[in-house]
Amino acid sequence: MLFNMESNMDSDAGDEVVNVFHVALTSKNTESDDKIALKWEEILTSKSSVLDKLKVRSGNILVAATPKNPKYFNFPHCDGFKEDVLRRNMRPTMHHLLELAR
Repeated sequence: MLFNMESNMDSDAGDEVVNVFHVALTSKNTESDDKIALKWEEILTSKSSVLDKLKVRSGNILVAATPKNPKYFNFPHCDGFKEDVLRRNMRPTMHHLLELAR
């Protein structure tokens, strides 16, 4: 899927990292949050060169864990697509509203 997106990128897209990569999936609640985060961190860091070409600013993983609230995991570009634990279980825009980067 990422390689298909890469082939459709405009070569004149500029240098600014502006895109966001969202993944939503379901879970049976058998895995811990740390295990889920580690698995996706490995996936995103292994694909970081493709994500860089796609100008991806952050990877956001939503895990629908019915009947509970969904789990959110955020992997920012500035941290090399490693999970930002402060953002765990926050919707992707909440970090900016709370100004956690400051």
